[in-house]
Amino acid sequence: MIPSDPIKALSLGELDRCLAWLEEQRTDEGNYIRDYLIFLLFCDAGLRVAELCSLRLATLHFNSIAVRHLDLPAAICKNNRPRTVPLTKRAIGCLSVYLRENKARMLKDGEWAFPSPQRAIDHITPRAIQYMISNVGAQALERNLHP
Repeated sequence: MIPSDPIKALSLGELDRCLAWLEEQRTDEGNYIRDYLIFLLFCDAGLRVAELCSLRLATLHFNSIAVRHLDLPAAICKNNRPRTVPLTKRAIGCLSVYLRENKARMLKDGEWAFPSPQRAIDHITPRAIQYMISNVGAQALERNLHP
């Protein structure tokens, strides 16, 4: 059965408006760069919510250099098969900034690329990412966005 309301993908203009709105949120540096990177990995690289949550710090850098692609282990992929995800230039640039600005905290807090704000030993939750994406859609596009 075909759904009566097909899923509406983001246009390039809508993506740019969402990223511009995130840029305006720079006053909260700690979450700004994290949210911007998560949004880029979600939209530009096509990562799934569960994959974003489960990313480990080691997946994001090699010898303190941001990677050009992500090698996702089978354990975090939907189909239990590893996959390689290429990154765009803007995702690589944002990743480099995120790693540089959060290096000390990440080394202290543990292995997660996106640690939980409440418990650093845990990763960010899928619900937190869903809420962030929904908030970006509501603020930037005045419509609901969901992963």
